[in-house]
Amino acid sequence: MLNSDKTGPALSALIGVNQLIHTPAGAAYSDKEITGWLEEAGFRGVEFKTLSQPSPFTVLTAVKP
Repeated sequence: MLNSDKTGPALSALIGVNQLIHTPAGAAYSDKEITGWLEEAGFRGVEFKTLSQPSPFTVLTAVKP
């Protein structure tokens, strides 16, 4: 997942490039974009938690009332 201004982290940007090369419409999305989609679908309390280093992953949680 990219940061809000889509400048990083580097691994996420590279995954986005890989998606563009190997899929017809691949992309990497920012936390803002994902939050917007979830809120439009009725989810609330969207939170992102970056896992401890050296993991490059982020866990997303949200609630649909």
